[in-house]
Amino acid sequence: DSSPCGIAAHVKESPAGPWSEELPDWSRPQRDSGRSLESVSCASETGRVRVLLASAPHADTFGYSMPPPGLLRLGGALERAGHAALLEDLAFRQASGAIRDDDALCTDAAELLLAHGPVDVLGLSVMGATLPAALRIAEHYASARPDTPILIGGPGTTGTDRLLLERFPAVTAVVRGEGEVTLLRVLDRLASGRGLAGVAGVTGVTPGAGSMAMRLVVTPSATVNVPPAYRLPRESVCRS
Repeated sequence: DSSPCGIAAHVKESPAGPWSEELPDWSRPQRDSGRSLESVSCASETGRVRVLLASAPHADTFGYSMPPPGLLRLGGALERAGHAALLEDLAFRQASGAIRDDDALCTDAAELLLAHGPVDVLGLSVMGATLPAALRIAEHYASARPDTPILIGGPGTTGTDRLLLERFPAVTAVVRGEGEVTLLRVLDRLASGRGLAGVAGVTGVTPGAGSMAMRLVVTPSATVNVPPAYRLPRESVCRS
């Protein structure tokens, strides 16, 4: 069986049974390209960064039910900090037919994001079930705009940040914890022309001697209450 975007599970005969999944050797990093934390920058004289944030697509059992609250809060935090926030709910685009609901899903989603024009940063918000699609979207997007940093965050990255950076060069960094706090720190660094090395809550790649060296900085959880930004397609936003 194959999942959307052509991501298939590889199976083989084994003593454990005929449908045991053949997993990669996770102990061997695959990454030999991509951008280091030190090299990421989008210096801005105004301190304002143009950010495109998207929630990865998924098929809801009961149909499209609600806009992603995390994405709305992130947009609200960025706007209040003076950044230009563009939001895309790819699950809504999928449900509305704007992007195809088959193996072309991730290609269509990437093309839709690219149609927004050049941005300083692309951020993808993921759940566990939407992480594979987000990674494929990131690959398509990076092939067209290799100089745009791609950040991934959300509950779907919990405990997988190091593996993601090791195996997917399209991903510049993984934002952990409360995005409303960490992402603002990231954008402040980028706007000032500095890299992301040492930013709390960010996992990324630093230059290593013959192999990838990871910098993992853990930030305490933060409690935030930021008004949402209603910048999604009007039909997808439910208001009381």
